[in-house]
Amino acid sequence: MFRLVTFSGLYDDLLFPDLASIWALFVQPGARPPAPAALAALTHHTPVPPEIPFDNLRAAQYAVVCGDAAWSRDIAMYQRNVLAARPRRAAGRGD
Repeated sequence: MFRLVTFSGLYDDLLFPDLASIWALFVQPGARPPAPAALAALTHHTPVPPEIPFDNLRAAQYAVVCGDAAWSRDIAMYQRNVLAARPRRAAGRGD
C-alpha cells in the first residue's frame, strides 16, 4: 500500500504535502495522518492525455510497486532537488 500511495502521490505536485504526511507516519513518532479526503486524492488517477501511450502509467506503476525502480536513499539529494526546483515553481514553470 505504501508504494501504491507513493506512486499515486508523485503524479501531482499538489498532493506532495499529503504524501509527505503519510511518509512521516513511518518515521516520526506521533505524526498525524492526512485527512480522509487527502487519502482519497492520493488514490485517484487522472485521465491519461491521448499523446501519452496508454500503457505508460501501468508500466511505471508496476516498476514502483514491484520494486523494480531503484530509489536513492540519499535524503540530502532530494532536499537539494527541492531547493533547486522551488524558484522554477514560484516562477510558474514546473520543469
